[in-house]
Amino acid sequence: MFKLFSLFRRRSAWRYLVLILIGLSIYEYQQNGAVTWYVGPLRELRELFYDYIPGADAPSETPPGDLSGRVTAVADGDTFTLRLQGRRDLRVRLYGIDAPESNQPYGPQARAALSEKLLGEDVNLVLQDVDNYGRLVSTVYFEGRDINLEQVQSGLAWWYSDYAPDDRALRDAEAVAQRGKVGLWKDAKPVAPWEWRRR
Repeated sequence: MFKLFSLFRRRSAWRYLVLILIGLSIYEYQQNGAVTWYVGPLRELRELFYDYIPGADAPSETPPGDLSGRVTAVADGDTFTLRLQGRRDLRVRLYGIDAPESNQPYGPQARAALSEKLLGEDVNLVLQDVDNYGRLVSTVYFEGRDINLEQVQSGLAWWYSDYAPDDRALRDAEAVAQRGKVGLWKDAKPVAPWEWRRR
């Protein structure tokens, strides 16, 4: 009798947990239009598993990815929509870069370049943050290539030093593009997107 009661209690606890998680998901979807609350906890659990379980080797993906899915739409040179296998769509913002706005010089070129690289392709994300709009701020990899870095190397995005101050690769890529007058650096005085938005 005691065993049966214990089993019932355990099952009830699981039911409550499931209801709480469903409620949390509905609330976040209503607030932000996307469900992303699980990303941080899953990432921490994965790190704990590989840190504390003897003999557990981290996946040998190159590059590593926290999430993967297919790119279904590209909004601009640093934002796209990712569809997960479960048919859930998430908005993704490229970490550490800021591409020209759509109505800004080189904005259409930046969007076209990102579309050509990623639209319809399967990509891996390394999550960095979730911004105020619920977008997953991520370093994006396609076929082992760092897409964030490529946008800067092509002169189609700025290194966003306010948000990635220690990213030397992005800093150096911007300096090389600037010296070579690549992309937007062909202009004598290109206006950074954050300045353009402020104006």
